[in-house]
Amino acid sequence: MDNHDSNASPSATESDREAIIDQTELKKNVSDGGTWLRFVFMIVCGVAFYFAATLALAITLFQFVAKLFSGKVFDGLSDFGGNLSVYLGQVVSYMTFASDERPFPFAPFPERKKPE
Repeated sequence: MDNHDSNASPSATESDREAIIDQTELKKNVSDGGTWLRFVFMIVCGVAFYFAATLALAITLFQFVAKLFSGKVFDGLSDFGGNLSVYLGQVVSYMTFASDERPFPFAPFPERKKPE
């Protein structure tokens, strides 16, 4: 049995109507200013992520050297490293559309919740 709508014009097939809808939806999506604004934020966040990851590597190496020579690490750097790891997670969540909350510098820098 044919699944075509009996009210449809004979010249417009189901696939033709879907193509028209898809083109209209595509034009709407491509011209959406909110999506393009998010793209700009994603570029800024990507650059910030690069610098934050580089900073995390520097902290890692510094803490290793401190532990190696003094037997202990710097608590302030450990705390900052924990906050930095939360920030990196926020950036990835925003850039992958897992979250709509913009990370720092568009929001306050995060603080890691310390266990009680």
